[in-house]
Amino acid sequence: HRVQRLDQYNSFYKSSILPHVADLYLRSEMRTPLICLRNDGDPRRSIESLHAMYNCEAKVHEITLDPRYGDQEKPLLAMVSKALDTGDWVVVSGAETMRESTSRSVGRQIMTVQPEPAKFPRRRKFRLWLVWHFAVAPPAP
Repeated sequence: HRVQRLDQYNSFYKSSILPHVADLYLRSEMRTPLICLRNDGDPRRSIESLHAMYNCEAKVHEITLDPRYGDQEKPLLAMVSKALDTGDWVVVSGAETMRESTSRSVGRQIMTVQPEPAKFPRRRKFRLWLVWHFAVAPPAP
């Protein structure tokens, strides 16, 4: 019975995962931000399903960046710092509005961290998901 229930559980989650989001996760590691565009399908449900399949003991934290809310760099950096230690996942919605300085700070934070499996055994499970609501055109030459 247990194996059958596990198969049903896995098939439910697999059916709700966008293939490109699953591929991103399967090719990822803790220091690589995962970038998703909403016009390719809302990745939130896929992220939650992947999390349930692969990282059940940790949490998914979400922050929505919106210039109307003012500077959100400190809360974002604090969330990423804590999640790095616990192996949680962070989903940043509206990532296209992230200031360049914030992007650099987050990048430094995840690129300079060491895995340290003895001290932080779940750190390797950390993932940073950047969800863009729309594609941003590159600057004109």
